[in-house]
Amino acid sequence: MPEFYANNIATALEECQKSGNRALFVPEIVDRRIKAKPNEPIWHTWYCTPSITVTGKTSQGSAVVLYVHIPNYSADPKNITETIGKKLVNGAGKMPRPEFERLIALAEEEGDSVFIIPHERLKGSKTGLISIDDALNNPQTAAFLGGEKRAKEYLKRHQEVYKSTIGTWYHDDLCNEPVWRFLQVDCSSDDGFYSVNSIDRAARFLCEAAKAMKQEKKPDSSSSSDSQPEDQ
Repeated sequence: MPEFYANNIATALEECQKSGNRALFVPEIVDRRIKAKPNEPIWHTWYCTPSITVTGKTSQGSAVVLYVHIPNYSADPKNITETIGKKLVNGAGKMPRPEFERLIALAEEEGDSVFIIPHERLKGSKTGLISIDDALNNPQTAAFLGGEKRAKEYLKRHQEVYKSTIGTWYHDDLCNEPVWRFLQVDCSSDDGFYSVNSIDRAARFLCEAAKAMKQEKKPDSSSSSDSQPEDQ
């Protein structure tokens, strides 16, 4: 499967798309890792993904965090460049209110590709290097990986490939308007789930032919180098 790396996210994603490919979302990479042998490269390479986390307040004033695994505003390299050109909020990009409301509606209607978590629940959870057991109980884990069943399968495989700890990183982005970040999967026992990285940084996308995904197809929630730049 082709990989596209660049020193900025918009360029890497644009090169992927111009070549007739599409970048894989987190659940799709996770499914491939679950099936892969421990020595295969997919386990030992970090990947940025078009999956995102969005933090904001609903029209009713409830603070929520979304984990999104379908095409969205940030999937367009032009939108990424425009967002970076404006003022970032601690590395996060501002999301248009209509798109935020659309994603909230999808989470409430479906919930298998867009997950919604109350901000207070996530804010009070553990971050950093934690045990596999703690990761299973962390509210970010299932939403980040694309469903509870997939999360259990992945953490079991992670423990077999690495050891019984994994990194889970979350940034409290709550402010006056919705903001978003890309989700990244890592490749060591100390790293794991990143929803903290700035959107104006380097990226590597794992891609496949765009025709491999039907229009509006969503990741199945029940299925099973370069050194990484630090931004924590």
